[in-house]
Amino acid sequence: MGSGHRAAATAHNSSRYASASFDTVAPDLYRMARVGPSDIGVVQSYENFTGGVVMALADHGFFKPDEANDFLTVENLIAPSGRLPLNTSGGNLAECYMHGFELVLEAVRQVRGTSMSQVRRNDVALVIGGLMVTPASNLILGSEATL
Repeated sequence: MGSGHRAAATAHNSSRYASASFDTVAPDLYRMARVGPSDIGVVQSYENFTGGVVMALADHGFFKPDEANDFLTVENLIAPSGRLPLNTSGGNLAECYMHGFELVLEAVRQVRGTSMSQVRRNDVALVIGGLMVTPASNLILGSEATL
């Protein structure tokens, strides 16, 4: 949990305006978990605003901002076969709006192999919470095999 420049700054005055505030959090998370973006098999992202999800995925290193249109396709984001399935239980918009709690539950289901929308690469799941606010938070869950 943490934040970069946007903390205590009016968002529109921030030098990182096109960021979801994970510029310090994501690198720390990956370092502590000893994984990187290419190790993540599924993402559950808080999606209070669609633009924030795009910025958060870029902040987490899944693509560069100018590559968003090429990366964010149905084929890449759908379970079970997508390159990076996103919000496999429907997320806040289609499942419920429990302020991200259901995203953690779905990440656990994915890693356990019990999700109704099970993905193929389920050994490492990323939960992104609190987009565009401070502090921002993340969670990486891994199977026993990843420990």
